[in-house]
Amino acid sequence: DRGSAADLLGRASLRCRDFDREGGFEGELVLLESGSGPGAALKVRVEVLPPLMPDAPPVSEPGSRLKVTMKSAKGLRAADWSLRGRGSSDPFCVFEIDGKPDMTAKTKHISKT
Repeated sequence: DRGSAADLLGRASLRCRDFDREGGFEGELVLLESGSGPGAALKVRVEVLPPLMPDAPPVSEPGSRLKVTMKSAKGLRAADWSLRGRGSSDPFCVFEIDGKPDMTAKTKHISKT
């Protein structure tokens, strides 16, 4: 049942000013709406890559690309139930750019974790 709204494990956001700079952003994002109490978080790295032009600066310019690396997650609640013991989840991340509904990416899901 991957992807149903009832299986949402949380939401996190990152403001542009936090990654649109030299070195980008690497750190932990606390998950909101996680339903598992405090401690649910994602560890990510976000970099702004220059446009495919040899003399482009390393911060955002027209044509820049965004590279998001999902490093880890912790404290996720079990979204799938099991009659034979602890529940588990099949977590994955969906990345969206605010105001640009056609700009999304999704990681592969990790089975029964």
